[in-house]
Amino acid sequence: MTADIVRPPSGNERLDRLDCVALAYLGLPNIIFLAAWIVTPLGPIAALLVGLGILFLMRGARPMAAPLPRLAWLVALAAATLWLIFSGVGHVVYANTDWEVRDVVLHDLSTLPWPVQYSVSHLPAPVLLRAPLGYFLPTALISRLAGFGVSQVFLFLWTLAGVVICFLMLARRTRSTRAFAVLIAVFVFFSGLDMAGMLSLGRIPALGDHLEWWAALFQYSSDTTQLFWVPNHALPAWIVTLWLLDASRARMPLAPAIVLLALVPLWSPLAAIGLAPLVAAVALRDGWHALSDSAATFWRWLRQLANPAMIVVAGLTLVLVDPFLLMASGSVPAGWVSDRQGTLALVERTALFIMIEFGLYWMLMLRRYRWDLLLTTSGVILLLLPWYRFGPGSDLTMRASIPALVVFAVRLGDWFVERLVPEGPLAGDAFASFAMLAFIVGMVTPFQEMVRPFLIDASPMDVSSTVYGLMHEEGTHYLTERKGAWADHFLAEPAAPSSARRGMQ
Repeated sequence: MTADIVRPPSGNERLDRLDCVALAYLGLPNIIFLAAWIVTPLGPIAALLVGLGILFLMRGARPMAAPLPRLAWLVALAAATLWLIFSGVGHVVYANTDWEVRDVVLHDLSTLPWPVQYSVSHLPAPVLLRAPLGYFLPTALISRLAGFGVSQVFLFLWTLAGVVICFLMLARRTRSTRAFAVLIAVFVFFSGLDMAGMLSLGRIPALGDHLEWWAALFQYSSDTTQLFWVPNHALPAWIVTLWLLDASRARMPLAPAIVLLALVPLWSPLAAIGLAPLVAAVALRDGWHALSDSAATFWRWLRQLANPAMIVVAGLTLVLVDPFLLMASGSVPAGWVSDRQGTLALVERTALFIMIEFGLYWMLMLRRYRWDLLLTTSGVILLLLPWYRFGPGSDLTMRASIPALVVFAVRLGDWFVERLVPEGPLAGDAFASFAMLAFIVGMVTPFQEMVRPFLIDASPMDVSSTVYGLMHEEGTHYLTERKGAWADHFLAEPAAPSSARRGMQ
């Protein structure tokens, strides 16, 4: 690595202040959920304990490992704001169609009693809004206090905070403002070679078309697509993956890693599935290195599993948050991917998808990062995900892939920083040049997403329906009947039942 990339590990395994901000950002929705969704007094007590556990993990935080000049902080804020304005978050510009249901989720959370449920005349039990609510809960809480009119402003600011956290985590990799700008640019514009996929099928997209369903059965989304369509899934996956990639520590602090992972499911259970192998891989590597060092070092590493804050936070989310998300999940469409044209056609399409979306990058980067554990693990994850389908779309493939794709984006950014340093060690590297060419082709995808808001007029939110009215024909993706032992014992009752009539007219 060159001087533009962060120094080798310092041996410091403590959290820094940015880690603390990330913990608070991911933890706040869990605290709100426990306090409002779980029966009294258990819920408020659990919320207090989770908050105290997070504060306990923040003790003795160190400054950021690689402080940046003020200009770099301004670059992070400006780039995050501009990127977010193009996204449609807050309806500043045209918002993609997925926001139709997200707006209604936010409106129901802001205006209906918690936990949100709908009284439906022909059903014996109320219908519960059962979805990953983490992204929406802080905004919904503010909206309940100040009125729904402030919701879009606060949602924009809440999302902006998450993106800035991610950019500042990239900042820890460098002391150079120029290198930091390269890392941000690669992160924003990283994508598979979707345009090549479209052309392979003989299709030429129109300006502003969405490219990433070219393979029809599955997609891996660019970072820009993730922000513009699914920030609720993207932000927690980005934050935890970038935290794992922090190179300033000799070993990953195990207890905070488990806590961060435990806080993600309320935001995105599928992103948590994609994160779990990465956390496990780093933890096992560190455990092996500790064992190879000495029995005393291994014992110190192992003792982190007895961290009381970790046990409290992870235990309470496991018992009181995760079962809510798993209610009736068995009825969500799932199974091995199949193609009507037969097995051979499926294998051919999947092989093409793998090569175009990440395989070319993987082969190139494995030459540069030959023994990189996270890059290797991420490639294996991306190889496996397309073969199994969960959700009405390719939800598992799209969302569980986010952490692995972040690893690819960051490693590619590191490589480009090395390549762009004058007279650097990779100045004449043909493989790096080929990777840059692939990256330029991939940039077409985020460009298409960014240009779309200029082609379609922004429209106001439509919250004339409820989630039940909008989604009750979609099965259990967002809704399920309130029944079962866990709901009977742990789920609070709303102040008054919410009528679904408005959404059924």
